[in-house]
Formats: sequence, structure tokens, C-alpha cells
Amino acid sequence: MNEFSKAFISTTVSTIILYPLDSIRTNIIVNNNTTRLFKGLEGPILSKSCCEGMEFWLFNKLRPNTCNIFSAMFTGFIMSFIKIPLESYKFSKQLNKRFTLQHWPILFLKETIGTSVYLPLICILRHHHQIYKCYASIFTMTLLYPLDTIYITHNCSSLWRGYNISFIKVLLGKYIFFSIYDHLPSI
Repeated sequence: MNEFSKAFISTTVSTIILYPLDSIRTNIIVNNNTTRLFKGLEGPILSKSCCEGMEFWLFNKLRPNTCNIFSAMFTGFIMSFIKIPLESYKFSKQLNKRFTLQHWPILFLKETIGTSVYLPLICILRHHHQIYKCYASIFTMTLLYPLDTIYITHNCSSLWRGYNISFIKVLLGKYIFFSIYDHLPSI
């Protein structure tokens, strides 16, 4: 099984299981009491799975020819163009707002920096237990969390609101992801 397929399957399972936490976090950030737990799930089911599959595939294709950090930066740059409309769609559904790409530079920065940090860390930890890869995911999420909050609220107040939910979601999500990913056969 190739990197794309392994990441696609692993992401699909973890997304379905933990999507309600993403909806709760988004609603906490905007002080919205309506929690539509699975509203907007249709986007991430395919898009997040395809994107993580493409990220792992592209990163692993570039790695033999260049350093890990450059491969990750290039992967993040390319993938941000795919992820920006998908993330915007997800938030518009979760918050019952009109779809817009108005604040795309924040998402671009978040995706490019996040991939540039996350993929080299995962590469370093590839032969370690899943929990260490979860720590790498939590570190990356923590680094980028203020950008996520700014994107969702369009202001800089309460940058860490909903962080506890994100922490739990990333820890569980990446543990599920790597538990599946690391045990699927490679071709």
C-alpha cells in the first residue's frame, strides 16, 4: 500500500471519530452555543483524507532529492492552495456562515508553516512509538493555534479559546492515525 493510501485510510477513520470535537472547538472560539457536531463533515471526509494522503506522498517523493525541511516547505506551499478553500468551506458550514476566501493569507501561513514543522518532525520520529508522533502533532498545533483562532474570529482577542478541545482532538486523532498508518502494509 502506498503512502497516499495509508494516509487516506488513517485520516478518514480519525476524522470520522473526532470531527465532533472540531465542531465543538470552533463553536467555543466564536462563543456560539449551537453545536452542530457533524455539520460540514462531508468536506473533511474526502478533502482532509485526500490532502493528508497527498502531503505524505509528495513529501516522500521529494525527500530523496532534497533536505526534509525544503521538502516539507514545498509540500506545505503546494498543499495550502488545495486546503484553503476546503478549510473555508468547513468553517462556513460549522458556523452557518457564508462561504468566503477573504482571509486566505492566514490559512496560507498556517498551512505552510504547519507542514514545514510537522513533516520533518514526523520523519525524525518515524521509527518511534505513536505517542511521540502525537507530541509532534501537538507541538505543531500549539505553535499554530493563534493563527487558527484569528482565522475563525477575524480578530486577536482570546487567542487560546478552545485550545483544550484542540489538544484532546489532536492527541487522540494522531494516535488513531499513526496506529492505523504504521500498521498498514507498505508496497
